[in-house]
Amino acid sequence: MTNPEWFPLVTAAATALAALVAAVVALRSADLSSRTTFQSSYTKDRLDVVGRFLDSVDAVLDDPTPDTRARVKSEFLRVRVVFHPGGPPVHIAKQITAAAENLVGKDALKPSEEERMLHKLRDDVQRETAMIEERGDDAEPALGWVLEEVMKLRAEDDQAVKDGKPEPDREQELHMIESDLVELGKPDWLQVWVVLGSAQRRKMLGKLRQRDKEARHAMDAGREEFVTAAGDWLAGPPALDGLRGTVRVLPGTRWFSRLRLLRSRS
Repeated sequence: MTNPEWFPLVTAAATALAALVAAVVALRSADLSSRTTFQSSYTKDRLDVVGRFLDSVDAVLDDPTPDTRARVKSEFLRVRVVFHPGGPPVHIAKQITAAAENLVGKDALKPSEEERMLHKLRDDVQRETAMIEERGDDAEPALGWVLEEVMKLRAEDDQAVKDGKPEPDREQELHMIESDLVELGKPDWLQVWVVLGSAQRRKMLGKLRQRDKEARHAMDAGREEFVTAAGDWLAGPPALDGLRGTVRVLPGTRWFSRLRLLRSRS
């Protein structure tokens, strides 16, 4: 075959190949545009869910109640749905939700009558001590000895409970302190038995406060991690490549999980 004979064939083949390449590029461009548009739309839903979840975390941290805990759980389910099939955002949100269960209600953490009276006794002694030092006297605060005796008994009771022993019976000691106070002029607001309090209750309250502190720390740290993880997830490019012969869909949609199931069965 001479050059004039095969030249039209080459030209036609080149034209067909160019048309095929152009078609493939057009299809992939359309595919990318479609996926980008879809992901942009879907991102709005995810951003809304992220905001709702963070708002629920703020609410339960401000006031841990059955309602605010339930709200965190509900918003976590939304996170699971829109960030399906999982990944860091879901994993971190799950940890935050679990930590919320360890928060302690405001009423349980309020200072007890024992703590309030002990605080008042300390303030009274410190204030009188400052006045004595300012005057340069050798006197002792009127209630200094009461504070000293009570703190000594409290330390012994706390140690007994820590060692697994029952709290000592302090009836006699308290009666002696009260008797001396009456003779010296007892303030109306001071009740020694209240200031002494219960070592068992102090231990229980200490555990509650420690649990609440740890939960808040975990949730504060988790909140920052969740924001970063969700941002990284949303910033990812739309999927382009898939398995040959299958319909390709974006991870995070309901069709994605169905395709995974079908592929696992094949």
